[in-house]
Amino acid sequence: MGESSHISVLNYFVTDFRDFFITSNDLTLTKALPHRYNGASIAMKNDKTGKLKNEDLPLDDLESFIPQRQAGFSILRMKIPVGKLESNQLPVLAKLAEKYGRGELHLTTRQGVEIPWISSENIPKIIKEIRKAGFTTGASGPHIRVITACPGNIVCRHGIINAQEFGRNLDAIYAGAPVPHKFKIAVAGCPNACTKPRENDIGFAGMAEPLIVPEKCITCKKCIRICKEGAIIFSENKITLDPDRCEACGDCITSCPKQALSLNRSGIAVYIGGKMGRHPVIGTKIAEFATEKSAIELLDRVLVFYRREGRPRERLADTLRRVGKREAMKEIRKPGKLPL
Repeated sequence: MGESSHISVLNYFVTDFRDFFITSNDLTLTKALPHRYNGASIAMKNDKTGKLKNEDLPLDDLESFIPQRQAGFSILRMKIPVGKLESNQLPVLAKLAEKYGRGELHLTTRQGVEIPWISSENIPKIIKEIRKAGFTTGASGPHIRVITACPGNIVCRHGIINAQEFGRNLDAIYAGAPVPHKFKIAVAGCPNACTKPRENDIGFAGMAEPLIVPEKCITCKKCIRICKEGAIIFSENKITLDPDRCEACGDCITSCPKQALSLNRSGIAVYIGGKMGRHPVIGTKIAEFATEKSAIELLDRVLVFYRREGRPRERLADTLRRVGKREAMKEIRKPGKLPL
């Protein structure tokens, strides 16, 4: 395959493939094709000669190598879904860094692992080895990035939802799918928001709403002391809840020794349009106490909107600002079938 052919392949996948997802009448295609290139490949360029090598490698693998400022070297970005590693995987990462880099590893802000100092000639070799070891390369460019998640309710005493499981499900469906620009998703187990869901293009956070059971209350006031928002008030020998102050963290529920505060409802808060960088934006809450199913439906609606309205290299926050958040919300929140 010649160089011009490879350029055509690249152009196809950053433009026409995006249009394919937008115009298709079957939303399940996004879920059926989690791997964004479906086997397409592009030849490696030799850094010294500029000519194409004979070896073809998948495009998604190649995009995981970030050129360093030192000529001939790249940083390998590896995907670690929801930031979870098994202990037997750590020595494998160390050996890869020693064999193909300079023994260095970098833990990214999105819970991934990067290995710097990979020479161009070693790229095909390390790709084969990471595949053999059960790792995958991480997304970069105009694609949905690996989903980040906190430990959730499995081990964290503040966790309300199973953030790890929900994050893994999202990663299996969406990670690597094409979008106008990078798109980040985070899952937090509770309103403490350790994974910063408000700072992602779309973020999810667990919520737990308390219900006061007056006859069980012994007026120990422990719930008042533990509430960081001042949402629980003691007056006339009883406790009341200020819903405007309550952040639905559920700490009062778990701290009450007599179950005078029980769980009224739980679910997921959904935020969209957040980002960090040079011009940070805090995401807007568009739903409260959503189920996992309805949260995923909102994510699908956001992606349909973004793929249609977003411009190349434009983050969702900037698309919402340009198009108008109010108009976008009408579409995203509208009940019924998705507007494909």
